[in-house]
Amino acid sequence: MKKIPLLLLALSSILLSRSDVEILGLRVYGNGDEYRPPIIGRSEVISIDFDVTTTHPPNLQIIFKHASKDWVVDDNLFVNEPSKVMTDYLAYAAAPNAVYHYTYSYRNSFPNKRNRVEFVFSGNYKFYIIDHDENDQVLAEGKFIVTEEIVTTSMSIANKYYTESGSPLNQVNFITVNVGAPNEYNVNEPNSIYHSDIKTVDIIQNWRITLPYRIDLDDRSPETFVDDFMKPNKKFWIRNVPTANEYRRLNLSNATTYPNHKLATLIDGPDLSRFQWQGKPDANGASKLKPFVGANSDYIEVELRLRLAGRIINHDWLTLEGNDWRTVNRYTALIYYRDRRYGGFDRVVGVVRGRSPGGDEGKSITFPEQTIVNPRPIPMPR
Repeated sequence: MKKIPLLLLALSSILLSRSDVEILGLRVYGNGDEYRPPIIGRSEVISIDFDVTTTHPPNLQIIFKHASKDWVVDDNLFVNEPSKVMTDYLAYAAAPNAVYHYTYSYRNSFPNKRNRVEFVFSGNYKFYIIDHDENDQVLAEGKFIVTEEIVTTSMSIANKYYTESGSPLNQVNFITVNVGAPNEYNVNEPNSIYHSDIKTVDIIQNWRITLPYRIDLDDRSPETFVDDFMKPNKKFWIRNVPTANEYRRLNLSNATTYPNHKLATLIDGPDLSRFQWQGKPDANGASKLKPFVGANSDYIEVELRLRLAGRIINHDWLTLEGNDWRTVNRYTALIYYRDRRYGGFDRVVGVVRGRSPGGDEGKSITFPEQTIVNPRPIPMPR
C-alpha cells in the first residue's frame, strides 16, 4: 500500500520535468545569412535557430507544412507528403559556461543530408517545433516562404506624393511589379502554368512576411491596380506604401553597463516620438548575433520606456515614428499562382528583390535592371 503513492509521485516528477521544456530566441532566416529574411529559392536552405531550457536534451523534432498565401495550412497529403515533412535529427550544442537562461542551443538548416525533409512545392510554409516524448506537444512555431522563378519579374520603386494625406505622411513609395508569364500551358510539363491564374502579388517590406502589401485582382482597394490581366504580360501596382522611418537600434553588448542577471534600464532615458526626426540607416529589420561563446551568449531582460508629449489618442506606428523618403526599405515582391492540381494550392512562381531609392521626390529605381532618376514631380494617377 505504501509503494503506490511513491510510484505515482515518481511518475508525476518525470512528467513535470518533461513539460518544463521552453523555447527561447527562435530565429528564422534565409540561406544561413542572418541579414536575409526567411524567403528562399528552391536551391537554398532555411535556417532555424533556438535555445532550450531543460536539464537533459529533449527529443525535439520539427514538422513543416505547406500553406496558402494567407497562411492556412493545406490539408492535403499530396502537397504535404508525410514522409517529407518531419525531421529525423536536430543538431544541438551545450550552452557556453556562465550562461544562465538556457542549457542547449539548436542551429539547423533545411533541407540537409541528415533529414528527409523536402520542400516539394514553392509557397508559404509553417513549421512547428514539437516535443516527441510529450505526444508531439507544440512548443513553438514559425513561418518562411519558398520561391520559384518560372515567370520573369521586375519591380520599380518611386518616391511620390500621396495627395490624400498631409505632410509628412504624404511621402510614399509607388511600387510597380511587371510579370511575364508563358503564352501557352503544356499539360505534360510540371512547371507549366496558366497565366490567367496569376492573380496576386505580395510586396514584403523588410522582414514583415505576415503583413504584406497585397495587390490582388479581386480586391476592392482604391490604391491597388492590375493592368492587362488577360495577357501573359501583366502589371501590378500600388500607390500608397508608407516609407516610415529607420528602425530604432539598441546596443546592449557592454557587459559593464548592462551586466548579466540584472534588469537592463537604458542609460539614455526613455524613448521619444520620432515623428519629425529621421533615424540613422539600419539593417532593415535584421539582427546578427555574436559568436556562440562565453557569457555574451546569454539573454538580458530589458525595460523599455516611451515618453510622449501628450495623451495617447489613436496613435499608430507612423504618427509615433515618422515617415520620410530618406528611409531605405528592402522590398521583396512575390508572384502567387493558384495551381489547379490536387484540389488547388498556392505557389510562388516569381520573385524580385529591391530597395527604395531614399532621397526626395521624383527618385525611382528599377530591379533587376538599372537605376532611373526622374528629377521632376510625377502626378499621381486618378
